[in-house]
Amino acid sequence: MRGFAIGRNFYWLKPGTYAKRTRLFLFWRFGFRVSFLSPSSPPSPSKMAASSRAQVLDLYRAMLRESKHFNSYNYRTYAVRRIRDAFRENKNVKDPVEIQALVNKAKRDLGLIRRQEFQ
Repeated sequence: MRGFAIGRNFYWLKPGTYAKRTRLFLFWRFGFRVSFLSPSSPPSPSKMAASSRAQVLDLYRAMLRESKHFNSYNYRTYAVRRIRDAFRENKNVKDPVEIQALVNKAKRDLGLIRRQEFQ
């Protein structure tokens, strides 16, 4: 199955559609060339952003959930407050490399919380 992109929008061609005829029609109708993309094209940045957003939200929820298992009230409230502050502090980060580094750090911290909660 093939598709084409116009600006940010992506459209799939139905099976049996003539790609050349569709391309000529779009050029005639809209006055610009259309680039066709194969199904093996890399995911668009918006899909990657949505994926990392879901991953970050899952990680945030898991950290809050696990931190509520601390026996001591002081540790429990400190952990919840620190997690919320850290995620709020980094909510405007746009660089994918930095986001991945922060996600990796949060995963390590989640493992630490899971190991420490019953001691």
